[in-house]
Amino acid sequence: MENSKNQTTAQQEDTMHGRYITFALDQEEYGIEIRYVTEIIGMQPITPLPETPEYVRGIVNLRGKVIPVIDMRQKFRNCDALFMEDEINEINKTVKE
Repeated sequence: MENSKNQTTAQQEDTMHGRYITFALDQEEYGIEIRYVTEIIGMQPITPLPETPEYVRGIVNLRGKVIPVIDMRQKFRNCDALFMEDEINEINKTVKE
């Protein structure tokens, strides 16, 4: 039984091998291997946090869990940026393909 479970896990990992979620910052493209992504959700109201780095936008409540919201553009580039709905939709589209 344990061997069967290990085979199933290995097969699932194989289907995710070599697949990436990509996003662009300015003229550069970045990718994260899909096996490290748990879920992508639409934008939700963000509660700001005092005394945090600028790239920490705040937190959201996701099914009772507190999730930090990090603006990767600011984290990588340290520049002002706003979340753009069309960029989020593009990420969702990339994941579904």
